[in-house]
Amino acid sequence: GCLLNGCCFGKVSMYGIYFEEHNSILIPTQLYSSLILTFIFIILRFYQEKPHKAGEIFFLYLLLYSIKRFFIEFWRADNSVVLLNLTLFQILSIAIFFLSLIKLVFIKKSRAQNISWFLFLNLNLNLDLTNITYAWIYIKGIALRFRKALRFASYRVL
Repeated sequence: GCLLNGCCFGKVSMYGIYFEEHNSILIPTQLYSSLILTFIFIILRFYQEKPHKAGEIFFLYLLLYSIKRFFIEFWRADNSVVLLNLTLFQILSIAIFFLSLIKLVFIKKSRAQNISWFLFLNLNLNLDLTNITYAWIYIKGIALRFRKALRFASYRVL
């Protein structure tokens, strides 16, 4: 979307994509960002398959995204420099990087094994399938009896 719209554009370069809106050849930071985000998705998806504690994947995403955004900002030309030759988004990326790193260390050091409930459900799905089936049949039976009772009550009122 950003590539077609021309926003989030990069700096002027000999190598890049010609943007008609800017009438120059610019670094395609939109493509680089999308490519890096695809790699981040693959890393997180691989990490999600392994046992993990609650919040680990979220803070790992914040850590990886802040690294990506910090370095992509050097190639972008749509944000102005604010402090120490860094843009506002680079300063925010540094803060998010350290906060997520601290939180990941605390999560790793915690003793509780808060494994994702979805992973836990997948491990025990075969054991509980009969109980779920019986519960469904029981609930369906109650619903049928309730429907018959309502039908009978409506006949008596009339």
